Amino acid sequence: MSQFLNSSDHLSRDSVHEIDFEEATRLTAGGSTCDIFRTRWQRREVFVKRLKEELRMMPLYLDALDKEFDVGVRLHHPSLPVYHEFHRDYIVMDYVDGLTLAEMIRRNDAWLTSERNVVKMLRELVEVVDYLHRHNVVHCDIKPDNIIITANTKNLVLIDFDKSYTDALADSSGHPGRYGLSVDDRGRTTIDFRAIAMVVERLRADVKGFRLSVGHKFVKACLDSDINSETLLEILSERSRGGPVTKYIFIIVLTMMALGLLIGKVYFDRQPEYDVRSTEVVAPDAASQQEDSTAATVRRLSPESAPEPQHPAPMPQAIIEPTDLNANLEPLFNGLIAGLDKLDAMRADTTLSRQQLVENWEAYLALEEAVITDSTVSVVTGLFPEISERKMSVMVSATDAYKSYLRRANAVKAEVISVIED
Repeated sequence: MSQFLNSSDHLSRDSVHEIDFEEATRLTAGGSTCDIFRTRWQRREVFVKRLKEELRMMPLYLDALDKEFDVGVRLHHPSLPVYHEFHRDYIVMDYVDGLTLAEMIRRNDAWLTSERNVVKMLRELVEVVDYLHRHNVVHCDIKPDNIIITANTKNLVLIDFDKSYTDALADSSGHPGRYGLSVDDRGRTTIDFRAIAMVVERLRADVKGFRLSVGHKFVKACLDSDINSETLLEILSERSRGGPVTKYIFIIVLTMMALGLLIGKVYFDRQPEYDVRSTEVVAPDAASQQEDSTAATVRRLSPESAPEPQHPAPMPQAIIEPTDLNANLEPLFNGLIAGLDKLDAMRADTTLSRQQLVENWEAYLALEEAVITDSTVSVVTGLFPEISERKMSVMVSATDAYKSYLRRANAVKAEVISVIED
């Protein structure tokens, strides 16, 4: 006889509150070993999980059902079902109004296409798993069929503890081959973390429009043998704080501000001298610029406000006439423009997932950084070996190649970010 069924615990004995199965509604969400019913019991809506008829006299399955109740009734968490009573071949628990994650995936539920919703769901899943582990319970069977998303609040509820690990019933702790586990995995918390990774991969594969910008990092962490709940929650927090997208926006804003200053510098440094006595433009000669600077200053200002004579250093001719530099930089920035065109086409392609767009966005930013910080610097220093960083920035920002790239980047990046952040 089952050791659980021999228990004297009053929670595991038959009570007078029997379920009338003729009045109960059988649901389609049953599994391979149990049928699920919905009915009224003690003036409340309840789920009833009952062993299939052919299994009701088999000790192994009776043990597993009793174990599920024995584990579940002692746990209290918002993301766990509330267990009420165990009768010989069925369990009574609170009714959870909602759909399993597996059903939502089959329906391609629009709720799953919002990254905010996915992050919320995964956070709740990690938190309830952490609660189980702190109470020495390893679920061992986390999968979309055992995750319910409630109808109104869209909260996560993790169900089914019949395969959860206990030393007494190790032979009913799951089917290792089916879930990619080894015999040595039984009872280890890594089972649940690995299963969470499989849930994310299932969503990524089967939900059109699935979005999780930290998905790759999150899945990789779940598969780490030393992973813990705190680390996973921290990764998910990267997205809730804005994650890499916010970082990109910050970088772009700073870049635009810096470029504005540089372009302004080019504009004012390239302005010709004007003689107040004539409307004719006087272009300074490089050889006589220093000699005539004091006189030009006096002509522009009244005697009362004239400052001490200034003797600025001559502006290199390359900054004023960057034609050769433009020709050398044009292939680099045309390559970036081609990348932006490709990125823009992907943004408009509704068949691509947000995750695919994010991955290509990150790849483009890496390319952009390499071109601007490495290739461009190499070209300029090759032409002007002694040039300073400040003058290099001024020269590059003055080229038509860079200006064309900048106009395209401003338009495309704003559109891509709006899609990623949606």
